[in-house]
Amino acid sequence: MNSILFELLCMCFILYLFLGLYSYKIDTKSKVSSKFFLLCISTGLWALGFAFILISPNIKLQTFGE
Repeated sequence: MNSILFELLCMCFILYLFLGLYSYKIDTKSKVSSKFFLLCISTGLWALGFAFILISPNIKLQTFGE
């Protein structure tokens, strides 16, 4: 189950970055597109981080990184 969620979150990471880059390339001078690009980067990094949390071996590594 965790591996399916890991793959799904990795695909979401790629999709978020693609959408952000695509909207930024359409209009690079717009403030809205640059803010949307930053939002896409932050949600992409969140999805990638959450994906790696799901595949960690135990709860101690998930929360504290020890």
